[in-house]
Amino acid sequence: MKLSRPLAPALYLALAVLLALPGCYAAGDLWTDSESDDQTSTDADDSNAGDENATDEADESAGDDSSSDDSSGDDSSGEDSPGDAEDVIDNDGDGWGTDDDCNDSDPQMHPTAIEVCDDLDNDCDGEIDEELTPLELYRDFDQDGWGSGVTAVDCAPSSDWVLPTGDCNDSDPAIHPDATETCNAIDDDCDGTADDSAVCPCELFYHPDSLHPYLFCAVEGTWYDAQADCASYGYALVTFDSQAELDWATTTAVDVASSNPWWIGFTDEGQEGNWTWEDGSPPNYLNWCGGEPNNSHGHECYPADDENCGMLNWGAGGCWNDYPCMCDTIHYICEGNSEYRPTN
Repeated sequence: MKLSRPLAPALYLALAVLLALPGCYAAGDLWTDSESDDQTSTDADDSNAGDENATDEADESAGDDSSSDDSSGDDSSGEDSPGDAEDVIDNDGDGWGTDDDCNDSDPQMHPTAIEVCDDLDNDCDGEIDEELTPLELYRDFDQDGWGSGVTAVDCAPSSDWVLPTGDCNDSDPAIHPDATETCNAIDDDCDGTADDSAVCPCELFYHPDSLHPYLFCAVEGTWYDAQADCASYGYALVTFDSQAELDWATTTAVDVASSNPWWIGFTDEGQEGNWTWEDGSPPNYLNWCGGEPNNSHGHECYPADDENCGMLNWGAGGCWNDYPCMCDTIHYICEGNSEYRPTN
């Protein structure tokens, strides 16, 4: 076998170089990592310096804001302003706080409110109802626009307190000085006189005063006709309570219609012999003619046995006689059926 030729020296040199290459690469890596670390450290330092600068700028900016806030706090509002909302308590929501609002539970009361007549200091100036004229008002119980004697001082009328006075019956809204007088035994227009001859169908007289009217009706009719006619005007057939009243009525009746008899409000129709006044008054005064009542005579007027109704002027002195109620030839006297009936 033939041996190969020995390697040349140059070849040995090349192999040596190749074997040494990994070590060179490792050395290169080590140099490169060290350079990178140095660069990273430098960048970090730069970044930290930037952060510190930013922090300083932020602190300076915060200082400027604080200065701005202080400046804003020094700003003041106008004289009429109720104050800053942050500092003022306004319980009634009227825009005025407790320091200026004299009643912070009433939104109608504050320094810019208009003063009205209500016994309150609406505008919080320490005065009540200033520059409003006080008026003397009268209590109007029936609310007809007219008051009576009860008075009060205020600066404006109301439904209960009014300026006009002179209501003679403050429990009846139909009675007051502006009312129309009617024939009803009442002083409707408060002129001091009950009824008026112009509105009543019969002759009108008064006893003992102008608030106690009588109607002398020279009209013939039965006792029942007379009773109904009187009632239609708010009257009742006359009731005699005293000799003085009877004397006055007798004289007046004679003046009106000579000596004609007149129906009065006395009857025993409910029970024979039990004479009562039609209006319910007790029979405390009597003035029967001699021998009366006798339940006789009068049949020439009406054919009946009973004489259950009383009449005036049968004989002298205004004495009374019982007579048939259905007799239709007799006049009648109506008396104002009111609380003013005389008792003596």
